Amino acid sequence: MAVGDSVTSGHEARPGRAVWTTFCDDPGAGPAAPGSSWAGTLRAILGVPWNRYFNFAHSGASTGDVLLTSPYVNPCGVVSQGARPQIGDATAVLAANPSRKGNANVAVVTAGANDSNWVAVATQLVSRNLGGAIGGLFGAAPAWAVSNAGTCTDWAMGNPRGNPTPGVPRGPIPAAWNGPAVSAALSANTTSIHLALIGADPGAQVRQHLYYKWIGDPNMPAVCGPAVLRATNMMNGWISTGVLVAQIVWALRGGNPARIQAVCPALWNPGPAFVQTRLISFGANWALLPGYPHPNAGGRASMANCVNGTLPKAAGGGIA
Repeated sequence: MAVGDSVTSGHEARPGRAVWTTFCDDPGAGPAAPGSSWAGTLRAILGVPWNRYFNFAHSGASTGDVLLTSPYVNPCGVVSQGARPQIGDATAVLAANPSRKGNANVAVVTAGANDSNWVAVATQLVSRNLGGAIGGLFGAAPAWAVSNAGTCTDWAMGNPRGNPTPGVPRGPIPAAWNGPAVSAALSANTTSIHLALIGADPGAQVRQHLYYKWIGDPNMPAVCGPAVLRATNMMNGWISTGVLVAQIVWALRGGNPARIQAVCPALWNPGPAFVQTRLISFGANWALLPGYPHPNAGGRASMANCVNGTLPKAAGGGIA
């Protein structure tokens, strides 16, 4: 069972004859259409039959979308989840197919990055780095923001004391990223997602895959590496707090909190090994979609193997 955002939905840009095309949601449907989601890779590792694999994740979804949005329209213009939001469909399937001893259901989640405007902030930094038509399409961070690591961090995170670097406007620097402002809601929604999943099937193993931290992206200004890592660490911290609260609440209700975990905050160098760095492609609706770094085949395998390593195995080969 999978819910969440583009990292899990199978969001991928693929080469075509003239332009690259983005598939916003391609979770996989069978041997002839395996999709491009790490959850599908995990399915294969665990030996789960295709008819026991359910992926309700959607590109662009926030934690609020997972819990509440119906119908959902992804960035490619595809309408889905018409009757219930992701969590409604996921919990219905889990409740109807409960875990058995030695054969626990596995529910995985990625969500939280879209609760804030982080993708827009990262896109503006990339636009400043690449310049030209790219900056005109998506808007670019000011030139002073990429003067050095300090100015990039101050532009993204804000600095009430200001920054003395030449070219930086005098006075307090407002934060371009609104992450801290939405952090409490992000944590609370994360708690709700996990309690809903484990509540639907108390025997399940629920795993929140934390966001990978990427370094050395050729599209991102090199001086902005510290800001990118700081933002990702902060998001993972808020998500982990939400998971911790879910563990505490579940324990107070008499459940096993070890069945809920936040795992795998990997550090990747994007290159060809883990992250697809395609910047721009077209969606199914021919709308330009900026290329926030999504996992390629190597990255999906890394994510799936990491989560698999956190799952306790039963004597018979299933999940305990």
